[in-house]
Amino acid sequence: MDSAPTLADECRRAARVTQAEWTRSAAQLAAACTVLGGSHVHPWRQLTSGLITPPAAWPALREQLLTNLLCYRANYAQIVVAWCLVCVVRHPLRVVWLLLLAAGWFHVLLVRRSVLNIPLGRDGRVFTLMHRQLQGAVAAVSLVWLGLTGTVWLLLTFTVLPMLLILVHASVCPPTSNRSALVKEVQLGLAVAFRHKDADMEEMEGGSMAVPPPRDEELAKRVEQIRQKYRRVTRPAASTHHSRAYPALAARPARRPPPYCRPLPVPCPALAPLAS
Repeated sequence: MDSAPTLADECRRAARVTQAEWTRSAAQLAAACTVLGGSHVHPWRQLTSGLITPPAAWPALREQLLTNLLCYRANYAQIVVAWCLVCVVRHPLRVVWLLLLAAGWFHVLLVRRSVLNIPLGRDGRVFTLMHRQLQGAVAAVSLVWLGLTGTVWLLLTFTVLPMLLILVHASVCPPTSNRSALVKEVQLGLAVAFRHKDADMEEMEGGSMAVPPPRDEELAKRVEQIRQKYRRVTRPAASTHHSRAYPALAARPARRPPPYCRPLPVPCPALAPLAS
């Protein structure tokens, strides 16, 4: 009779902990989606004016694709959301199966941080799956789930068609922004969104988790030049006598003696052994 309340209390405590972790992870995911979705929506007329031919060289094409994907990510996010709404209206039941699969990935990657402990019996033994092992197992289960529910084609419809449209537009639209600044903006936003799980508690106790400022390349170069300038030490040239008598020592760089030491006398060459 005493074990039933204890088991119920343990279940309620586990449910409260899981609910808190899901709430925290959902807030982090929402913040990350806000960063990736962007906040500045460009006029749609700008996206269709001044289109150019895609660059023939792959480095230039890659640079243009990355810049446009970051610059117009708010517009592209609206296109993806609109297409997803169309798919939801056309296939509501299959979308439910995809949402259940997405919930599993959300629990594994964000809630459990790619670490899953499976208890084995009552003796305290635990089987742990971590990182690649866990992700591989979930991927295999996901393939089986997609095959059983018949949602493979719907998943491809969700992702392939809008991504092709976005990539085609990004390849023919001239870039108008600096990619480095956009990358730093996204990196800082994601760092704030996916900060440590105990960051809120640390801030309440008086601590803070500061996000590192963006690196200034020009300032870093100037600091490195100043360091090299003050590290540079003038080395005296080797003496002529040492160069002739000891060519191996002349090849080695000479070191400046300390100010409190006197220079040693030049050693005499070794005498030849006397003939007996």
